Amino acid sequence: MWFIDRRGCCYDNLSNIYRLNMTGIEIKQRIYKAIMHSASQFAIALVIFLVPCGCGTENSKIPEIPVIEGAWWSIAGNPDLGSYNNKDQQNVDFTVFKASDGTWQLWGCMRYVSNLDSLGKRLLYRWESAVITDTSWIPRGIALVPDTAIGERMVQSPFCYNEKGLYNLFYSDYNTPQICLMTGTDGKNFTRVLNKKGKVGLWEMSQEDQYHGRDPMIIKIGDLYYCYYCAHTDFKGAVYCRTSKTMAPGSWSRSTKVAWAGSAGNTFTSAESPFVFYHKGWYYLFRTPDQKKCFVYASRNPMEFCYDNDKFLVATLDLAQPEIVEDNGHLYIASFKPGLHGYRMARLGWERGKTVINNR
Repeated sequence: MWFIDRRGCCYDNLSNIYRLNMTGIEIKQRIYKAIMHSASQFAIALVIFLVPCGCGTENSKIPEIPVIEGAWWSIAGNPDLGSYNNKDQQNVDFTVFKASDGTWQLWGCMRYVSNLDSLGKRLLYRWESAVITDTSWIPRGIALVPDTAIGERMVQSPFCYNEKGLYNLFYSDYNTPQICLMTGTDGKNFTRVLNKKGKVGLWEMSQEDQYHGRDPMIIKIGDLYYCYYCAHTDFKGAVYCRTSKTMAPGSWSRSTKVAWAGSAGNTFTSAESPFVFYHKGWYYLFRTPDQKKCFVYASRNPMEFCYDNDKFLVATLDLAQPEIVEDNGHLYIASFKPGLHGYRMARLGWERGKTVINNR
């Protein structure tokens, strides 16, 4: 006897779940057969139909995997930096977010620029678009250069976290090294947050993560903010995490190492640009070891992704340094362009996974 739930999963004598992924038409055909076979069987099937199952839900031990849907489109190229122009300049770490006026903002790090030789040869540049699916977003100019008076030597890897109208734009100073923060209320104009010493920097790096801490990103779980970033000790890259209830300087926990080594490698670049995204009960870590490929891990525990193995590895994507954003119920993923001469975007979807994962 077959029973069908509202998600299209079939039960044989209420004991086995068959992952048929049936369409609505197929479900109706099953119910129709149940009606024809026995009115009593249909009554049971109808009751079961109203009860959610573990197939494809947050209770599943098989996480879905992210996939690129359709073609990429270009959102920005290599901009005119005026006096900072250099023939070798490249577009690297970036962030995408919606400003208070509804426009989409793209902040990107430009590296190997001119006239900043003693300050890491990097600055932040800004683009803008009214619609996320537009191509060739409007260049808005240089957004940030290092300020040595407050302890900056090189600015890079921006990430913006908006909560209740307060825009928190994190970035890193690769040479110091330190993770820094600016805040604003419109998503376009920001003021640096200074610590008790009157300098930028949210915490003192530990012995383990003090080597070029960079590439911060933020998610909130419960009442805690989780800041993921990368660093390399003895030229072996790893993803670290610190937590805070306020995001203020000095409020952050000690570092925890959450991902390192495995098939993504164990070089100083093997854990760059970490990005964590929550989907259907799973935390997904996107980790970039080079400019061509991204490794994706799925875990129930936001502090456990890759302990020198591939236990939680669910996918690899042909892209570098992804960031995921949502607009009108649709997910989008942004990335470098190949060759580091701009940024691109595509639709993001999810497919049925194959990897069984057991952790909490």
